[in-house]
Amino acid sequence: MFQRLSKLFRNYWILSVFCIVLGAALIVDPHFFTKSISWVIGGLFAAYGIVYLVKYFINSAQDSFGADLVKGVILIAIGVFIIVRWEFIPNVIAIFTGFYMLISSVISLQSNLRVKKAGMDFLSPVSQTL
Repeated sequence: MFQRLSKLFRNYWILSVFCIVLGAALIVDPHFFTKSISWVIGGLFAAYGIVYLVKYFINSAQDSFGADLVKGVILIAIGVFIIVRWEFIPNVIAIFTGFYMLISSVISLQSNLRVKKAGMDFLSPVSQTL
């Protein structure tokens, strides 16, 4: 019991120190998080592209019509672009979030109007206000 508790506190201390270091880095350089995320995402795209290239060259005896080669080159290019242009990531996130909110609210509004049209206003408090 004591060992489990001491292990829990040790993990808590490690997490606390990590959060302090990350918080200080974010205060000193606010773009640190964006740069880090772009390096991770860009690196994943590039690694995935390298996997496709290796797959293409290993299976060159089989006829794959070059699809793996094209996928690999495109994914590596996307990865390098994300790493080089790290300031692009927040704009993409904002655009996707905006589209999600717009589409979600339109679908919700349609659902509420259908509920109201069906005469089941008691199911949705939002449809009572429309």
